[in-house]
Amino acid sequence: MAKRWLGLRVFNYHTNQPVEFGKYIGREIIDILLAWTSFLLIISGIVALVRDDRRSLTDLLAGTIVLKRRKIMNYKEWLAQAIADLAQKSH
Repeated sequence: MAKRWLGLRVFNYHTNQPVEFGKYIGREIIDILLAWTSFLLIISGIVALVRDDRRSLTDLLAGTIVLKRRKIMNYKEWLAQAIADLAQKSH
């Protein structure tokens, strides 16, 4: 619910397609397990802060990426723009 409210979507990192229900549930279970140990939750946040693609430990383990959805573009166009923006920032 929070992701939808914030305009975020979870995508499969390797296929750039919206994540399947089973993978999404697995990702949420990983999140819950990390939340039980505050130390790992903090590490997950640090991982997201230092990575160029902003993927958390949860995303790395589940093979996902969370992206903000824009209404004027479909997700493929937005993903291409996001990748171009990241490439531009890294130079």
